[in-house]
Order: sequence, then C-alpha cells, then structure tokens
Amino acid sequence: MLRAALAVAAALIVACKADSLLTSDNPDVIDPGSLNTAQGAVALYNGAVGDLALAVDGGSVAAGLGLVEAGAWFTDEARFGGTPPEVKQMDLRAVREEAAAWQNMYLNLHRAREGAERAAKSLASFNTKDPRVGEMYALSALVHVLLAEDYCSGVPFSTTEPALVYGDPQTTTQTFQRAIAR
Repeated sequence: MLRAALAVAAALIVACKADSLLTSDNPDVIDPGSLNTAQGAVALYNGAVGDLALAVDGGSVAAGLGLVEAGAWFTDEARFGGTPPEVKQMDLRAVREEAAAWQNMYLNLHRAREGAERAAKSLASFNTKDPRVGEMYALSALVHVLLAEDYCSGVPFSTTEPALVYGDPQTTTQTFQRAIAR
C-alpha cells in the first residue's frame, strides 16, 4: 500500500510542470492596462469612494485610524483607555512626529483625493455627461476641505498621473481655493 501511494505521488509530481506549480493568479489585482476601458473607469470610481471611506472612517488596525476617530481622540470627544500607544498620544495631545497612525491617515486622504481626480478624468473620457464625474470632483473638493480644516498650513498636493510630481506647500487659504476650483 505504501509503495502504491509513493508511486502515485511520484507520478503526480512528474506529470506536473515545475513552472506551473509556482505560478498563481491574483484575482484581486487589476492590470493597469485594463483601467483604460469604461469598466476600468467604473473600477476607479468604486476605488475612489472606498478610499474616501477609509480615509475618513478608518479601517482595520493595518489600515489605520480615520480622520473622524482621530479627531474624537484629539478633541476630547472620546477618551482612550487601551492600546496602541499612538492613540493614547492623540488623547494626551502628545503626538510624535513619526507616529505611523497619523502618517497613514494623512496619506489615505491624499490617496482618496488623487483617486477621485483620476476617476473623474477616466469617467469623463468615456461619457462627459456621466454624473459620477461631478461626484468625483466633489469628493476631491471634500478631501481638500478636510485637509484645510484639519491640518496646518503647508499641505503639499502631489500628483502621480501621468508621472509623479511633488507639489509645493499650500496655505490654508490656497487649499480652500483648490477645493472651490474642483
């Protein structure tokens, strides 16, 4: 019986190609080239809405805090009684500059802004009358308002499409003006 099992196992190993054993599909990864279609524009739209939800509401521990929760800790709307220490620092108003929770929240806001602007352009390239185009520009404007209200002057606005361009720091007034321009 043992010999038969070993023979079957050996036959299966020989029958399989070694390279096919090491390849896998990534069903939740979208090929960037497929975003240049009408369906891709819808995927960008859905992603932008999700990015805003993550930035404002937060997510799992790995995704970090959202702006609403952090504001509650920072303004005594909520009190903290546990871990992680970065959240306790918010409650005590002793936030360290290198705190990852703040960095993730800030980056998530910019991802939502950039994603909304990219989705708006993509949707408009297929149908200029699509109401989601305006919704995406409004979403981008909302992120600008949140950045202007919740962060000090000096917020830079970088872009990644078509290439990475680092933006200059903007005053609070300039950030509000950018929101209105959306």
